[in-house]
Amino acid sequence: MPTRAVALLGKDGSIYEKNYVALMSGVHWYPTSGPLGEAAKSVQQGKDFFKVDLTVDLAAKNWHLVGPGTKLKTAFRKNSEYQVSPEFAVSDISLFASEFEQTTMTVGGMTFGMNLHKKHAQNLQFWDENLLRALRVEIERTQSRFAERGLSLPTKTLSLVEIPDRLRTVGGGMRMKSLTSLPEIGLVKESGFPTTNMERAFPQPLSRESLQVKKFGSSYTLFHSRLTLIPR
Repeated sequence: MPTRAVALLGKDGSIYEKNYVALMSGVHWYPTSGPLGEAAKSVQQGKDFFKVDLTVDLAAKNWHLVGPGTKLKTAFRKNSEYQVSPEFAVSDISLFASEFEQTTMTVGGMTFGMNLHKKHAQNLQFWDENLLRALRVEIERTQSRFAERGLSLPTKTLSLVEIPDRLRTVGGGMRMKSLTSLPEIGLVKESGFPTTNMERAFPQPLSRESLQVKKFGSSYTLFHSRLTLIPR
């Protein structure tokens, strides 16, 4: 594997700095069941699903929190208070906070969000009407295929959030599974879409024709707590 590719996998299990906070579930920043030293045993037993009711205070002006079931409760002059309470039980919790700018769209009862750091927010302007229309059509087609098979997603939101390249996005053990897909969250490395020069990649305005899409058992517990994030 090329050295560059290895670097993109990341090496930091979490980030807690003055300009970015990423609390990944793998660093056990919240109470977890069972001994941490018996990872192999826990894999055999399966995942422990639990419900969450967490209040997060962001002690940084103009910051936004991204997490499963996250809602802004109160916005003060110097800080904000968020409620993290997913509708369904989850197997882990990961939170991300920074000076994010967000754009959202709702399709078929689901809300999709893109959260980029303010320094890379220029790519949020790339979403013109033609692109949004094509994206909406593809999402509706995918939802229809799920519905035809009697399947549905256990969530009403999906948020994509920008993360630094050095944040580790592969798990441990023999499988080293990808960690880019979390409950209600998808991780996007900063060296990808957030920093892509869209004007160079698409020098000509996108036409409608160019955007046509081709067809081709665990016990539940409640985690209730309060967390204050004060970046150093």
